[in-house]
Amino acid sequence: MNLAKPLASVPQIQSRNASGLRVMHFLVATGILLLINFLWWFCDKQHIGYAPLFWLLTLSMGFKLLRMVHEWVHYCGVSELVRPDAAPDVVKQHRFTVDVLTTACPGEPLAMFEKTLRAMQAITYPHTSYLCDEGDDPVLRRLCAELGVVHVTRQVKVDAKAGNINNALRQATGELCVVLDPDHVPTPDFLDRVVPYFVDPKVGFAQVVQAYGNQADSLVAQGAAEQTYHFYGPLMMGMNRFGTALAIGANCTFRRTALDSIGGHAPGLTEDMHTAMRLHAHGWQSVYVPEVLSRGLVPSSLASFYAQQLKWSRGAFDLLFRVYPRLFSRLTWSQKLHYATLPLYFLAGVITLIDLVVPGIALLIGRFPWSIEMTGFAAHFLPLVAIALVIRLYSQRWLRDPREVGLHLVGGFLRAGTWWVYTVGFVYAILGIKVPYIPTPKESALPNEWRVSAPNIAAGLLNLLVVLTLTHEDRHNVYSLAMTAFCLFNAASIFASVGLGLHRVHLSLARLATRVSELPIAGRVLGLLQAANDGVKALLRRPAVAATSAVMIMGLMLTGTLALHWHANQYVESPTNWALDGGPTLHTGIALNLKAHSAAWQPVTTRPDVVALAISVSPSPDSVTSFPTDWVRSQLTNEQVPLLTFSLGTATAPISPGSVALGQLDAYWDHCLQALQSLQRPVLIRLAWDPALRNQSPSITSAANIEAWRHVVERCRRGNDSNILWVWDAPAQPDSMRFYYPGERYVDWVSIDCSKPFRNERPTSDSLAALQTRYEQFRASIAQCEDLHGKPVLVVGPAIRPDRLAQQTQTLGKSYPEIKAVIFGTTPILEPVLARNINN
Repeated sequence: MNLAKPLASVPQIQSRNASGLRVMHFLVATGILLLINFLWWFCDKQHIGYAPLFWLLTLSMGFKLLRMVHEWVHYCGVSELVRPDAAPDVVKQHRFTVDVLTTACPGEPLAMFEKTLRAMQAITYPHTSYLCDEGDDPVLRRLCAELGVVHVTRQVKVDAKAGNINNALRQATGELCVVLDPDHVPTPDFLDRVVPYFVDPKVGFAQVVQAYGNQADSLVAQGAAEQTYHFYGPLMMGMNRFGTALAIGANCTFRRTALDSIGGHAPGLTEDMHTAMRLHAHGWQSVYVPEVLSRGLVPSSLASFYAQQLKWSRGAFDLLFRVYPRLFSRLTWSQKLHYATLPLYFLAGVITLIDLVVPGIALLIGRFPWSIEMTGFAAHFLPLVAIALVIRLYSQRWLRDPREVGLHLVGGFLRAGTWWVYTVGFVYAILGIKVPYIPTPKESALPNEWRVSAPNIAAGLLNLLVVLTLTHEDRHNVYSLAMTAFCLFNAASIFASVGLGLHRVHLSLARLATRVSELPIAGRVLGLLQAANDGVKALLRRPAVAATSAVMIMGLMLTGTLALHWHANQYVESPTNWALDGGPTLHTGIALNLKAHSAAWQPVTTRPDVVALAISVSPSPDSVTSFPTDWVRSQLTNEQVPLLTFSLGTATAPISPGSVALGQLDAYWDHCLQALQSLQRPVLIRLAWDPALRNQSPSITSAANIEAWRHVVERCRRGNDSNILWVWDAPAQPDSMRFYYPGERYVDWVSIDCSKPFRNERPTSDSLAALQTRYEQFRASIAQCEDLHGKPVLVVGPAIRPDRLAQQTQTLGKSYPEIKAVIFGTTPILEPVLARNINN
């Protein structure tokens, strides 16, 4: 019977929104707003730390965010097909002839073929069954004769699975053909549920859910199955809306004329995706039938899973690099985007490699990718993570089997451990290295898999080695802690993936768990935990709960943002609070010198933000009560912050535990602390280097100075130094900074003296150019010292004319955002002399 005439008036296959889609739209809209809020905050050049690592880690984060948005777009398009059974007369006008094919390769278990072939013959819709046997196995030939299955083999074996199927299609005559994997067992109503969609003559193929029945065989099998749940649920249901439903290697029904129009099944490692791409390019439409109409086998061992993933990743990248460009102009725009983004799933291998190496490199070289405030990062990023989790859990309402609901952690660990396989596939595709088409092995006994886990074991050990090697150093910097946590997380994830392959260990633990669960108390506890777990999962899939969660997350984000803005506004409401962390703008200051407690200085007429006062005394019994509180207060207005410079010690009186100098220092600082608290404002304290020590070898002086600095800071903190900000005075030579730095938790500000010319520096009349030239050398040293990242910088600059102060300050602030205060030297017009340390 001619198919075109009776079906010419049949309408197109229609679809409708899935239940709960409006709530998903609201959740995704909330997620997009939070994503924009995060990117608006994050995309700031001040957040760039060490540029090479910054761009690598930002690439990784951007890839994950794009994948998240890609999923969200499909979630918003989840649709359900309207079955053509609504017009039964039209469906009954033509009974399609159907061929059902499966393949066989040597070495696969015969029992599996018997089970699949019997199920094929049990399909109720009239059809002809074919076994495409590559090995021409006599046992399979006899089994086919017994069951009434057509046995087909070939002599010229080309194009692997695609060639095997195409060889059988030369003998088959059905209007439709179904391709089944030999490990997939169809239900009797398989064709009854799929064939009606072909009443629309534009439908080229129909794909059904690829479900599995052996998830309990091993943790690898569980993880491999978990990775498919969302794809065959909401993602493929979303592809229906965009006309991009994909053909999978199993359970796909093709219109024969559609296959003939592209020359049969397309060859390749991912022949199913290649075939779908060519059919879409020829204008054929696809539908996805979200019903479980067969169950197959998922890889149970790491070796078989990795072999499967290598084949898929190599094939997907090959399609992207070599086939997609040729078909690009013939695809719709949604299909163009679909086939460009789908293979990038396997780019997760390279991205995971970046995640594995960047934290370790950052710790080893002491240079960090991002220079961000962790409170701001948390306030902007955590709400995004929370809404992403809510969206992910809510989308599970469209999973095809109630048993598929969960966090899918095993699948996540398995994916993390596949990074090296995906990376190899990516490199093979670029270099054109071929991977043979090998059917996924079907295992029985599973040993512990150590050899195939060697890359993951090495990666995990390297991350641990970096952390353990650097634990002896001062790692209190928030960036160091973040990178250390990143390394530990990577190691834990990688070792978890290794653990998935320890099958004999799992068996022993399962036996132990069975014995424990048989105990009355343990059984009740496990039952309660399982009930609570199931209840929480079900609760989060309810529309009202999901929408309420989104509103709460948005409210928390707004609260956090307002809190950050309130904190920033404190700089305006309290003029001196900028000293706490540098504030958003650059502040200027001048320096006064007080020698031998002289009161001869009068308050200056200009009122900058910072007044630097050098207290020219060293700790001694006579100086315990010598802090000039009244004089310091007389030099300040309510809007100014004092920068007080004290002596840290002398070369002749080294500070060491139990020394006289240490006791004098403690008594002096006990007195100073009370005086500083009485100023009732933030106070910047700089402990100056002794002139006799500034130019000595770091190996001689660094340990003593670091010990003295830490001692002073710790003693003052025990006495409540809440208004004191500790300003570390960098040594005169930039390359010595890392030797003298006392550690992140002992420093609030970094002071850089750029007032003196370097050796061999060319003279210039431009004071700003001279400052920039000198500071650039210090800046390079700061970048190499990990604990200095994010610290506000105070610069002491050369003398400038008062009329150029505003202009040069503005230029400096734009060029170096980390500089939060600058104290320029003075010209004779301003009279006071700049004091760089207490003895000059």
